[in-house]
This record gives sequence, C-alpha cells and structure tokens, in this order.
Amino acid sequence: MRQRWVPILAGVFLPLVFILVLMSRSGVAETKPQAYVPVRDVARELPTADKDWRDQHCQGITSSAWRPGERPNTLVQEESINLKALATCELYVVRVLKVHDQGATFTRPPRVALTVEQVILGEPQPQPLPAVFSASLGDHFCGNGAMEEAQQRAQEPAPGPALGARFIVAGGWNQARTWFEVTSSNRWPVTDTKLADLATALKTAREKEPDFDVRIEKRRKEDLAAQTDPDLLRAVDQGDRARVQAMLEGGARPNTRVYADFSALQKAVKRKDAPMVALLMRHMPRDTQDPEALRLALTDLELVRTLLEGGLSWRGRERSNGPMNNAASMGACEALRLLLKAGGDPNTVGQDQQTVLHAATRSTRGLRCVPLLLEAGARAEVPTRYGWTPLIYAAHEKYSPEAELAIRALVAHGAKVDRKTPDGKGLLEVARKSPEMVTLLQSLGAR
Repeated sequence: MRQRWVPILAGVFLPLVFILVLMSRSGVAETKPQAYVPVRDVARELPTADKDWRDQHCQGITSSAWRPGERPNTLVQEESINLKALATCELYVVRVLKVHDQGATFTRPPRVALTVEQVILGEPQPQPLPAVFSASLGDHFCGNGAMEEAQQRAQEPAPGPALGARFIVAGGWNQARTWFEVTSSNRWPVTDTKLADLATALKTAREKEPDFDVRIEKRRKEDLAAQTDPDLLRAVDQGDRARVQAMLEGGARPNTRVYADFSALQKAVKRKDAPMVALLMRHMPRDTQDPEALRLALTDLELVRTLLEGGLSWRGRERSNGPMNNAASMGACEALRLLLKAGGDPNTVGQDQQTVLHAATRSTRGLRCVPLLLEAGARAEVPTRYGWTPLIYAAHEKYSPEAELAIRALVAHGAKVDRKTPDGKGLLEVARKSPEMVTLLQSLGAR
C-alpha cells in the first residue's frame, strides 16, 4: 500500500518543487538592475539646471548678411547655411504631437513631442522626439535697468507651437539623451525651398569633406557612450554596486565625469568605497590615468593598493605634479612606497621642472620621505626651473630630526653644500632663521 503512494506523492510534489524553483529564479531576474534606458516622456518636468536639458553640439546653422539690393541705396538680408555648423546637428521634418507649455518661460521652455516624418541628417526616430522648444531673449539689453529688464523678460510666458504644426528642425541631444533641444533659430516652416537649400548644403559639405558622415557617426557613438554618465555617477554616489555593475556590463564608461564634477572613480574613492573602486577598476583599461583619484586615496593605503593593483597608472598629467609629488609633499611615505613599487619614477618631472624629491623637501611633513626616495634612485642634485635644489628647499625648513635625517641623506647622495640660489644666497643664508639648521649645515661643510 505504502509503495503505491510513493509514485503518486512524487508526481504531485516534484512539479511543485520545480515551479517554486522557477518562481525564485524569476524573482531574482526581476530584481536585477536593468541597463540604462533613457526616459523620453515630455510630460515630465525639465531638470532644474539648464545644462541638464540643453544640447551638447548643435549650433545655429544659418547666418544672415546684408548685400546691396537691386534698387539704389537699398540693402537685402540674405541667409546662408553654415556647412561646419551643419555637421553638429540632426535635421528632421517633424509634426507636433503633444505640447506641454503650462507655466513655460524663456528659462523653462515648452516641452514638445515631435513625430519625425523625414530624416534629413541623423538617425531614424521610431519614437516621438522629446523636444525642448527654446528661444532667444531677443535684443541685447543696455543702459540703466538692463539686468532687471532681462530678468523680467526671461520670466515672461513662452507659448509652445500649435498641435499638428509641421517644422524643419535642426537640434541636438543633451548628454543623457533624454531631451532634444531645438532653438528658435533652428526651426522653420516646411517649404520646398528650405528643403532644397538644406539638400544642396549637405551635398556641398560632403563634396568638400569626404569623411563628413564618418565624422558625424564617430561623434554619435561617443555621445551614445556618454549618455549613461550622469546615471552611473548617481549610482556611484548612492553606493549602488548592483546598479553600477549592470550599467558597466551594458557598456557604461567606468571613469566618466560630467562637466567639472568628480569622475566615477574619484567619487568612489571620496566615499572610501573600496569594493566600488575595485568594481570600476575591473572595467577599466590597464594604465588608465586618473591622478586625482590617487591623490584622494593617499591617506587610505587599502584604496591606493586597490587602485594600483587594478591597473591605474602612477603617472600625472603632462607638465603637472602627479600622485607621487602629492604623496611626497603630504608625507604619505607608505603610499609613496606603493607608487614606487608599482613602477613609479622618483625622477619624473612635473610643473616648473620639480621632481618628487623637490616636493618632499618643500614640505615639513614630506622630509621624512626623502631617504625612501633617495634609496629608490632619486637624483639629489637637480635644480628646478628657478634654480633651487632639494637641499636648498630642505635648508629653508625649520630644524627637526626628520629635517636633519633628510639633509644628511641628501649630502650623502651627492647634494652640494656650496650650491647657491639664483639670487646668490648660500645654504647658511637660506637657513638663517633656524640656528640649529645653520649649525647642522656648517657641520656638513657649508660656508
């Protein structure tokens, strides 16, 4: 009897277990962060900062000039298309689908959904364009009260276009590719004449510049790669490693930055988020340069180690003081040791021909790192652009045991005690404010 029930129970429970497993996997899949998808609903409000909705590239593609008219003493305004500016824009024939202009002003322009009827230059747009119909304030305001007048004009109502209206537009995307700005100077009524003018201009541009379309496609790919930058930076700021992982796997750029903000890596370092730093480093090419990220990490050896083991370069920007100079001037000797172990050159030259040893000897805290640099091969007798050697800088500091150890090490490695500054001062004169320093230098042969 019992044996008869076994296959029956198995037939009931095994499918149930299978269903539960599928449901659990489904739940995991549903909670996994998705790759970046730009939101393009014109019903939402514009970002507060106009830099977050303005286009990145598109300039006014037309310019006006006055020429003599057919009748005497008359001038005629003639409009022409700027071929260079043409390559910075996307051009479409569009129809107005929706308008959101309640409360719209010159500083907060109307949001308009545009159906693309014809692509003149750019990518096909199967979904409506989320456009911002911005406008110029008009003539320049001069004289008394000009600023107040301009501010008042900026807050005046800015009505949107009529539903169903058709335009030829030249515009461009913001960085996140969530808004397509069309300025008042870059939209025109649809006419055969205007379409013919644009077609002629494009033909001329391609004849003059054979790689016209290649250059546009290259810029478009760069823009697509950059569109996830703001979203990635927010995720790093929030410490959302799952979201960052999903975006990186979807092609987001790991060391991106927006405007003058910190890069994604720098933000993670500032948060002292070592796992986030390691995650970003795994998606970066080896020998990537981000000296600011290393500078921010110098007080945390774990972060420095994570960055260097992940392949971040120890080098600084050309003709500027890099992470090694920063570590030396801070007296972060252990961090400096890690940089040297990663291949750092103690004789690398930065701003004003300063070496890492100059940076160490110009700082009271940095003097303790001098023996380490000399052991690593730093040259002791090298002047800066202004003629100061590491020994002169060290002599200028207040006496301390670290200063004495640094000066003795410099002299032992060839620093000249009879070296003078460009204005003729010897070491004793440089050190005159510190009697102990003068005594030390005299014991080493300075006169």
